[in-house]
Amino acid sequence: MISQDNNGEKKKFWPKFERQTNIEISVNVLRLLSIGPLTLNELVSKKRISSKKMKTYLGFLFVQGLIIINKTNQGNKLTTVFSLTQQGIKAERSFRPLEENSQIEFESEVEKWASSKLVVRN
Repeated sequence: MISQDNNGEKKKFWPKFERQTNIEISVNVLRLLSIGPLTLNELVSKKRISSKKMKTYLGFLFVQGLIIINKTNQGNKLTTVFSLTQQGIKAERSFRPLEENSQIEFESEVEKWASSKLVVRN
């Protein structure tokens, strides 16, 4: 990507991606699959990692019994589709409350701190 600053100079701009742990990537793959079945290409494009790495994560999730692999016909072509098992659905849901609860706790702590700093004068 190329952007232009106020002086008219062109600068290269590359988006920064946070480095994720293997478990975070696996959980994100589960989240994507919770929306519905996806092909390898769809997963790779959404996560922006190589198909080789994605196959590693999918293999791990398959061995754990969290996803299933189905072959479907799309047109004249046989396509591999990945989807969650019941155990995968439970695993994906188990990660949700941790993040939601920590965000709620953080927001309530910020509100408490802000209200403690208010000074009311008569």
